[in-house]
Amino acid sequence: MDEEKEKWVEAIFQSMKDSRRASPKPELLSKINEKIHFEQVDFVPFTKLRYGLVAAIFVLLVNSIALVYYVQNQRLNYKERTFMNVYNESLINSYQIY
Repeated sequence: MDEEKEKWVEAIFQSMKDSRRASPKPELLSKINEKIHFEQVDFVPFTKLRYGLVAAIFVLLVNSIALVYYVQNQRLNYKERTFMNVYNESLINSYQIY
């Protein structure tokens, strides 16, 4: 099986032996240079950039306000839980008077 594959590969190489090397069209280089030199670049206008920056700042501001609110709410919940635990504890641990 391997000998058949090797013969097939060798036959392919032998068939390519007399062929010419591929060459591009002579005007191809000039067309490429024209496209490179005359290609227009789209610039983002400064106004759109400003709108993007304002939107990003707004999102960051809203997120920071939400984070501060969440942290304060967690602190209040912790204080309320500890406050309620103090009042839920009984004054007398055992009901035996004497």
